Amino acid sequence: MPEPPPLAAPPSAADIPTPATVSPSLSVSTPRPSPRVIRFETPLLNSSEARTGNIRLVAQKLNGLILPAGGDFSFNREVGPRTMKKGYRKATVYVNGEKVQEIGGGICQVSTTLYNAAVSAGFEITERHEHQKQVPYAAEGKDASVYYGKLDLKFSNNTGSDYTLFCAVQNKAVVVELREKL
Repeated sequence: MPEPPPLAAPPSAADIPTPATVSPSLSVSTPRPSPRVIRFETPLLNSSEARTGNIRLVAQKLNGLILPAGGDFSFNREVGPRTMKKGYRKATVYVNGEKVQEIGGGICQVSTTLYNAAVSAGFEITERHEHQKQVPYAAEGKDASVYYGKLDLKFSNNTGSDYTLFCAVQNKAVVVELREKL
């Protein structure tokens, strides 16, 4: 029977590789709060092409607007005069309780939708006017009539946070979102 091979000498300390030093890392972060998103919609009910076009013009003008903490908002200041040169068309408005055709008709639906979102966000409403008759797209007392140079929707962002305003016509509704910026 052959003899087993001789045993190797035990390794010396110099022959044992030194393990890499690994420092444990622990990172604890405070969860970031989710930004508030306030959304309000009003339905477009039997809206004419001219009225819907006016609403789209205003929505495009307001979309992406930053509402800074402590800042004041004026619908008329941001939207400006409603003129045919700017693309507005005649559509139904209320004048002295009667329905008449005027340039920019329909944009009160945007101001109404924005008003309700601003109230939900906790903004301080500093100017608002109700229509002379109840409008079909908002609950009684929840509308905001605007007329350049006479009636405005104004509010202050007193929440302590900046917000971005998103405004659009989507799925037969006027949609306003106020998104808190963190």
